[in-house]
Amino acid sequence: TLNAVTEDDILRMVGLDGYMLIRYINICFRISLFITFWGLVVLVPVYANSGGNSCAWNKFTLSNVPQGDIDNTDSISELWIPALFAYLFAGYICAVMYTEYQNFLEKRVAYLQKGDPDTPPQAVHTVMVEKIPASLRTTQALADFFDNMFPGEVYSIPIACDLSQLDN
Repeated sequence: TLNAVTEDDILRMVGLDGYMLIRYINICFRISLFITFWGLVVLVPVYANSGGNSCAWNKFTLSNVPQGDIDNTDSISELWIPALFAYLFAGYICAVMYTEYQNFLEKRVAYLQKGDPDTPPQAVHTVMVEKIPASLRTTQALADFFDNMFPGEVYSIPIACDLSQLDN
């Protein structure tokens, strides 16, 4: 089943970008579910029973809450409920995003330290050398030079040549 797959397995199977996309879809679902639940349980009944004269779908929205006067404390108190829920929703979203950022930071640092097992190490540790002395401008000479500096550590040494004279 899908629930048997751990987050580490998903990360290993799809890579960091795919993993973060799956996490993004997951947090969007969680946020939507949270807002929908509390909206249906609390806000829709408050809007529907607020005494406004809206019709059809507007009866279940904030537009059904009468604006009221300062003297009429009933309609003002009905506006506090959506305001409090706006803060609740914003706080929940911030908490979810903070947790998600912590998770991303942990995974990103691990990726930068260990790399991706599907990517060859030489792709991560490639170095471009410029202004090579004339005595080292052959593949073998340059390979010997770097092999002396880093014994057994050099994977390959391709030399890019200026081919502009061949175009002429």
